[in-house]
Formats: sequence, structure tokens, C-alpha cells
Amino acid sequence: MVINVAITGYPAGGPVIFGYTPVEVVVTISNRLIGPIRVTITSTGPKAQLSFYARAESPPVNSLTLTIPAASNTVTFFVGGRFGSRSSNLNDGTIRIAADSVPPSPVNAAQQAIPVTVR
Repeated sequence: MVINVAITGYPAGGPVIFGYTPVEVVVTISNRLIGPIRVTITSTGPKAQLSFYARAESPPVNSLTLTIPAASNTVTFFVGGRFGSRSSNLNDGTIRIAADSVPPSPVNAAQQAIPVTVR
């Protein structure tokens, strides 16, 4: 399984600097087995922290778990800087995206980490 991430307004592989306004993120899963995929999104970092939103108008949460149905390969969510948790250095925060099948299978799992800055 391979995780591909597209963050609205940011080129692939370029620096990602979030403000407090949520930005759309699209996760696409390829090379997957048949069945639903569970995607878990978390934030890690010594200072910079992120908030996640299932939809732009949803309340912020510290982590988010979404399911991609068997008939799809993508899931969309929103992410923004967590108020009061700004970066002190570039790329001192991370979005961690983990995907696995439902039920879990070690051969159908993947992870990706994207360094970010919160301003």
C-alpha cells in the first residue's frame, strides 16, 4: 500500500507552513488490497501542533480516524495550526498518516510523515 498526500496550495515535496485556517488535504491510497482502509491522522512535534477537521466546518480534534470504503481510493480532511502551539523552528511539527486495512493486516499497511511549520 502506498500513501499519496496532496495539500491544497502546496507543491509536492515543498515546505508546508500552516496558519490557523484549515487547509484541505487529500490522501490517496494506491497498491491496496480489496476492502476498506482505515486512515489515522495525528500531529507530533516538540512545539508545533496541528488540529484536524473531518470537514471544514467540523470542530477541531487532535487526531482523526477516517475510513476509505472499498469502492474508493481517496479521503479528504482539513488541517490547520492548533491555537497556542506555534513553531519555534522550521519543520518542527509533523503530520503522521497511517493506513491499514479493516480488519488490520501487516501486509496492507503504510505510514507517511510530512514535516510542517505552524505560523
